[in-house]
Amino acid sequence: MKKLFKTFLSLLMIILLSFNFTNTQAAQTPVSTSDDWISQALSDYEPLQTLKKEYPDTEMVENTTKYILNETEEDKDGNTLAVKKREFLNDSDLEKYLDKIKKEEIKKGKKVEEKKDGTVSIYLIEDGQTKYVTYTKLKIGLSLYKYTSEKFFVACVYNYTTKPEIDLTYHHQGIAGLALGPQLAMDGQSSYGGRVTITNYLGEKTVRNNLNGGLSIQATGTQGIGYSVHETETDLGLITGLEGVISCTATQTNSSDTVCSAFGEYDFVRSGLGGFSVSYPSGISVGLVTIRTRYTIQDALNLR
Repeated sequence: MKKLFKTFLSLLMIILLSFNFTNTQAAQTPVSTSDDWISQALSDYEPLQTLKKEYPDTEMVENTTKYILNETEEDKDGNTLAVKKREFLNDSDLEKYLDKIKKEEIKKGKKVEEKKDGTVSIYLIEDGQTKYVTYTKLKIGLSLYKYTSEKFFVACVYNYTTKPEIDLTYHHQGIAGLALGPQLAMDGQSSYGGRVTITNYLGEKTVRNNLNGGLSIQATGTQGIGYSVHETETDLGLITGLEGVISCTATQTNSSDTVCSAFGEYDFVRSGLGGFSVSYPSGISVGLVTIRTRYTIQDALNLR
C-alpha cells in the first residue's frame, strides 16, 4: 500500500512539474515582491556604500515603488502599433489584474502564452490581420538616505521584471533621469552616480557605471541629471534583464523644509535617441524625433 502511495505521489509531482500555462489552464501568480528590492539593488552600489563607510550613521529614510504593466500591440512583423501603460502601487494588484486579463482572453478562445519571466503574449486576428499583444513589467523607485543633519543621498532605481523591450534591430535604448525640487540642491558633478546591469540568456552580467567609464552622466543641471543607455543583443547575446540606478548627494537648502519632491524616470526609446535634458518638474525632455515610452515616479521625500 505504501509503495502504491509513493508511486501516486511521484506521478503527481511529475504532472505538477510539467504543468505549463496554456489557453485552457489557469494562470499562475508569480511570487510577490516588496519595496525591499531597492535596498537590495543598492546593497553593492559603490557611491552609497562608500558614503556609508565615511558616515557610519547613514540611514535609509524611505523607499517608494511604482509597478508598471506595459501592453504593447504589434503586427506579425513586429512593428509596434500601440503602447499602453497601467500603473499599480504594489505588484500584487498588478498580478491580479494581469491574471484577470489572461482568464478573460482564454474564455474568448484567444491563444495565450506565458514565458518563465512572466511575459504574457495574446495572439489575435483583427480585420484579417494577425496581431499580438504582449504584457511586460517594470518597477521604478525612489530612495532617500540621510547621512548628516542636512545631507542626503537620493537615487532612482529601475528594474525590468520581464524581458526588457528590444527594437526591431535588436537594440535596447533608454534614458534615465533624476530631478529634485528646490528644497534640495544637488552637490555637483563629483556626487553624481549611475549604473546599469544587463543580463543575457546565459545569466552573464554586463555592468556599466560612471566609475569605470562605461557610463557618463550626460545631462546635468542645477536640479536634474541623466544618462543614456544603448545595448545590442548582437554584442551581449539575448538580453533577459536590465536594472539601473541614477543617484546624487544633495544638501538641504532650508532647515525648516520638511519634504522635497523628487522625480525619477526611465524611458525606453524606440527611435531617435539623441540629445536630452532633465529638469524639475518636467523630468526628461527630448527632441521631436524621439519616440519613447516613459516610466516615471514622483514622491515627496521626508527630510525630517
